[in-house]
Amino acid sequence: MINLRGTNRYQYLQAKRLSTLSNLASSAVFVVAVVAIFGDSFSPYGPSVMVVLIAISELLRWRSDVRKGLAEKLLRGLDLHQSFNRPISAADIRDVFSSLSAKQRENFETDAVDDYFAARSIVEGPQGAIEQLMESAWYTKHQSHIMAWIHIAAAVIVVFISLATLTISSNELTELSSRQDVSKLVASWLLLLFSFGILRSAYSYFRLYSESGKAEARAEDLRGHDVTFDEALRQWYEYQLARSHAPLLPNWLWRLKKRSLDDSWRITSNSSADHRAE
Repeated sequence: MINLRGTNRYQYLQAKRLSTLSNLASSAVFVVAVVAIFGDSFSPYGPSVMVVLIAISELLRWRSDVRKGLAEKLLRGLDLHQSFNRPISAADIRDVFSSLSAKQRENFETDAVDDYFAARSIVEGPQGAIEQLMESAWYTKHQSHIMAWIHIAAAVIVVFISLATLTISSNELTELSSRQDVSKLVASWLLLLFSFGILRSAYSYFRLYSESGKAEARAEDLRGHDVTFDEALRQWYEYQLARSHAPLLPNWLWRLKKRSLDDSWRITSNSSADHRAE
């Protein structure tokens, strides 16, 4: 039997690696563009190189999206399996098998699917599903919030430096050639925003943050009340839909914040449980 949870993590890791390679290709496009802006002479092969790099970047991005789609599909099945004891379909398992080599299947062979919800050991049934939804949405909310602000801060810094540079150069520089050089420099900085999709990513992460917060709030309202299977399932589907359209959360952020988030969740969960018992 395949360890589906471990396989799912591996699928996400592959998607993130491909996304990183795509960003590196975009960085190369940015470098070539900067050389074109500042260079006195630009190689006639320059435009062809940029086209090839852009094509490679888009191809890697597409492969990353495909991997992410497979990972999201399996994750939805695993979430519903752990929350509602709904069996994972044979079609989904076949898709997992087809995406792994023989060596990879050996690495993920196991007799059980490991849990990752702390709430799994507390409550069963639809109420347990709501508990697990609240936990998943809470973790996603905090990570996406950090990523949104990182991208917004990067965009603000680039724009601020660009405007400050243009203002200072217009007041201090008198030679036309010097002003042109500064304008080229500012153009290269602004190009950075679009090469890496910083503004688009900031919006997407903030949207994920907002939707995760709404899912958490709805789960909090339903917790402790009589919740039907259909209602719990609907709440999960809405959250999964929002998550599927969001960008990937980086591994370095999880490694950096895991301990803090785990401690915060454990403390607040124990506190909430104590209040409900009073």
